[in-house]
Amino acid sequence: MTEKLLTWQGYDEARLEQTWVEFHPGGLHARGIMLVGGGAPFRADYELDTTADYLTRRLLIRATGLDWSRELRLSRDAAGSWEARRRTQPADGQEGLADVALLDDALDCDLTFSPLTNTMPVLRHRLHREPGEVRLVMAWVLLPELVVVRSAQRYEHIRANADGGGVVRYSSGDFSAELTIDPDGFVQDYPKLGRQV
Repeated sequence: MTEKLLTWQGYDEARLEQTWVEFHPGGLHARGIMLVGGGAPFRADYELDTTADYLTRRLLIRATGLDWSRELRLSRDAAGSWEARRRTQPADGQEGLADVALLDDALDCDLTFSPLTNTMPVLRHRLHREPGEVRLVMAWVLLPELVVVRSAQRYEHIRANADGGGVVRYSSGDFSAELTIDPDGFVQDYPKLGRQV
């Protein structure tokens, strides 16, 4: 098993994420923390497990602000069915996932602000090293709300680098960014979001 400690600093300097990743054949387990400052600061602690081919199996995330706390347990079973369980203090009347059918074709979770969750599609399709383009549906977890929504995304290989990493274009809706990926498949630089430090 291979292990790696990663830290990303937000470009606005109000965000910091650190995660400990353990690789197993074809998948990974990650434990991380995210600190978000600004006018409404919060902390988020998460644990992510994937199956073979880097498919999301489970994401557990807890977020805490000055006068609130939320927890989301998001899981995908072997048949591809998703489940989201959400708890909040105080209650806010929102559901974790209003309609699970929206995620029928989703393979991955995507956590707001987190470069870590770009890793699974990149590694599964070797897009940092090989030509290709893939269109995916993500279970996008909004922070700090911890509500799951459907997100259509596209990843496209731009070029491979001599060090074994590469550049991958990520796009969703009208947004697009060229991500610099390290040889292990992790984001080194995500313009306007964050960079490894």
